[in-house]
Amino acid sequence: MKKTLLFYLLFVIALPSFSQGKKAVEELFDKVEKKYKSEKSYCYQSIYNFYSTATATKPIETYTGTIYKNNTINYQQIKDNEFASFGANNIMINHQEKILQIGKVENNNSPIALQSFLKLFPDYSLKQDKTYYICELKSGKYSQVAMDRLIIYINKADYSLAKQEFYFVGEKDFTVKNKKTKIKNPKLEVRYGKHPKCPDIKQQDFFTIKDKKFIVTGKLKNYKAITL
Repeated sequence: MKKTLLFYLLFVIALPSFSQGKKAVEELFDKVEKKYKSEKSYCYQSIYNFYSTATATKPIETYTGTIYKNNTINYQQIKDNEFASFGANNIMINHQEKILQIGKVENNNSPIALQSFLKLFPDYSLKQDKTYYICELKSGKYSQVAMDRLIIYINKADYSLAKQEFYFVGEKDFTVKNKKTKIKNPKLEVRYGKHPKCPDIKQQDFFTIKDKKFIVTGKLKNYKAITL
């Protein structure tokens, strides 16, 4: 299977600040997740920058995405992939391969599952500057995670997610701009900000339900459909 920047989604910082332990990080992540769950609507743009090394300053690949919520509708778009849930019904689309999965799933109102990272990284700490809470998570010597560390920036003003930096370890085969290449210890940076033009997401743009069956609509009719 081709490994791309999307496949590995999910700075060494010196600050004149104080460091806190694990409990502070856990409490902070809980506040962030509660913030997103409590909001009825929001729309963010995500910018993905992929670097060939941990210290590189110029990305070798960049693309944008969307995170959207409107009441019971949750939507996320990353490059050629879309994920949308409408209450208990959801759809996942890969436009490049023209495949979609559709069915009933447990709804999750939070687009940022920060708590799940704590199960993967045994060592984590918290710092802060004037603008951000800065959480650094480390994988540990015997970790099975393909990352050395993860740094998460959270806005102090409203507990919104500002940036994530994923530091991968080892040499991997990647497809960058449709070309296969080997990259050692790359970095993925994801930035979040207000979306300049929010989409209008509706269930009928993807599927309808008739006689308890999912019926794919619009441009997805020719896609290979997998019912969950």
